[in-house]
Amino acid sequence: MSEYKIITKEIKTKLAKRTINIYLPSTYDSKTLFPVIYAFDGQNLHDGKYSLSHDSWEVSQSMERLIKEGKTKGFIVVGIYNSKDRTKEYAPSNFKDEMYKPKFIKMVFKPRYDISFSLLNEAMRVVESEFKVNGERYVMGSSYGGNITLWTLANMPDKFNGAGIYSIASEFFASDYLDFVKKSDIGPKHIAYNYMGTAEDMGSDPVGESYRVNELLKEKGLKIKYVLGEGLTHTEKAWANYFPDFVLFIEENNK
Repeated sequence: MSEYKIITKEIKTKLAKRTINIYLPSTYDSKTLFPVIYAFDGQNLHDGKYSLSHDSWEVSQSMERLIKEGKTKGFIVVGIYNSKDRTKEYAPSNFKDEMYKPKFIKMVFKPRYDISFSLLNEAMRVVESEFKVNGERYVMGSSYGGNITLWTLANMPDKFNGAGIYSIASEFFASDYLDFVKKSDIGPKHIAYNYMGTAEDMGSDPVGESYRVNELLKEKGLKIKYVLGEGLTHTEKAWANYFPDFVLFIEENNK
């Protein structure tokens, strides 16, 4: 077994250019095909220097530990970096020509999740043309990144097997968000890992909002794991604690 690698690449679309990092597990070789997790806020996966909390998701450390314990053969994990326009790029709404008015913050702007989608599709094209993948894809993100994660699954149910939704900032939704998710083609063939810390402060009732999202996903028939992190706040450190659980949930549903 070799050492794991983190490869950095630059990608470009008609709408934007961005850095991505590609984690290849120590089990990666030319004979094995691997599933892929695509993650928003990708600069925070392995290095905390870019995050507000100065902590990371500890993705490489956690994945290597799970491999060593024999709980997974490993995943390729692709982190797509955000930008100074993160709020706009992670704003989910079908009102493309109207202004986005989040409930909880005093901002009005045009949503640009089309930029996030273009970068995600380009990341998939690059990674899946250059590395050994098995066609199994997941998407992951936290906070606003959790919003765009669920939005991605709802918009691209044919491209993704499931989602890791961490600390979804649902009070920032546009009014059409949950209606669209409800009408989407996600269902029993998809999985959703839905995490929220009980001491989070993104909105007036983060736990209640995450529960509301969870009930909607249950109605759609997804295979769900709903987890509350007791006493945990809205930080990368908390999400790092529960990243391995998402990986194990995927593995359990692939048996």
